[in-house]
Amino acid sequence: MAVAAVGEAARAVALVPVPESAEVCLAEAEELLAARDRITSALAARVGRVHRAGEAKNHGHASTKLWLRSVGGMTIPGAGRLVTMGMELGRLSRVRERFAEGSLA
Repeated sequence: MAVAAVGEAARAVALVPVPESAEVCLAEAEELLAARDRITSALAARVGRVHRAGEAKNHGHASTKLWLRSVGGMTIPGAGRLVTMGMELGRLSRVRERFAEGSLA
């Protein structure tokens, strides 16, 4: 349910006109960057679970990276980074929490 709400919120934000003020745009860009980090953390955790379980192969894909390329339009290097991050975050729950909080680069 939370994932669907994030998708809806992202659609709404994408459709909002860009503010005329560059100062407002700067502040909003910083908020969106922080949100992107939190979404990346949540996405990587799920991709890590898919990868560890071999679920992409169960759905006809040769690998998790190729699944991400197919369904997410990712490049192979980008998919590889996401899989690696998912594996790391899966092993180190405190790291995942810090990344999601924005206290880890």
